[in-house]
Amino acid sequence: MKIHEFGEQNRGNIVMIHGECMPWELFGDAIGILSRRFHIYAVAVPGHDIASDEEFTSVEDVASRIELTLAKHGVSHIDLLYGFSLGGALAMRMLADGAVPIVHAVIDAGSAPRESKGILDSLFAPSNPLKRGRSSRSAIDKLFPPQKINAAAADKIYLLMQRMSGNTTDRIFRSMYGYELPETLSVQGCTIEYWYGSEEADRLKYDIGYVGSRFPGVIMRPLSGMCHGEYVLSFPEQFAGDIGRRML
Repeated sequence: MKIHEFGEQNRGNIVMIHGECMPWELFGDAIGILSRRFHIYAVAVPGHDIASDEEFTSVEDVASRIELTLAKHGVSHIDLLYGFSLGGALAMRMLADGAVPIVHAVIDAGSAPRESKGILDSLFAPSNPLKRGRSSRSAIDKLFPPQKINAAAADKIYLLMQRMSGNTTDRIFRSMYGYELPETLSVQGCTIEYWYGSEEADRLKYDIGYVGSRFPGVIMRPLSGMCHGEYVLSFPEQFAGDIGRRML
């Protein structure tokens, strides 16, 4: 696993974890702005790095590997952990692990585990949307509308998906909804926020409810008029300013 560092000379660290089937480089604009003031660790999730043949395993395993890799980088605590979509699931697992102290966590449209077998069975039907994205560029536009998200970003997602194996896309889809969290969660000392675009609120209704019930004191923040990933991808300066204020 590779974790890319930026702004090494700065104090205060931010760990950023991208979403499923997207390269970490799509956070590049936001990283460039944030790295002027903070030390950024950008995670390249296994199975998403064109420079590596690693495949995705599971949320539990990858979260543990992120923690171990950060330790190798000398990270003893995280000032702010940002995870988007699949990255949000990984962030929640890291919060549950408690292996690295975390001061602030922003979970952006993070996927919560489904606890009902019936729900899981319906999600894991042959209509896996990640497979549709591999075969149809238009399927990506449904999640990342071109009028909202730069078409070049969606193109990069599509090109990455062509390189991903069927096993990896299956594991991602199954694990981001089927991973486990302990029955009792202790996240004392960490301020947790759950962000989501108002235009995806209906799709994330379960996730919003789950996070609200499992993480005491979580702050829910709808992003008015935005779709999935629009804030970090399309408004990097505003996003970076928002994140930066949480570091003060």
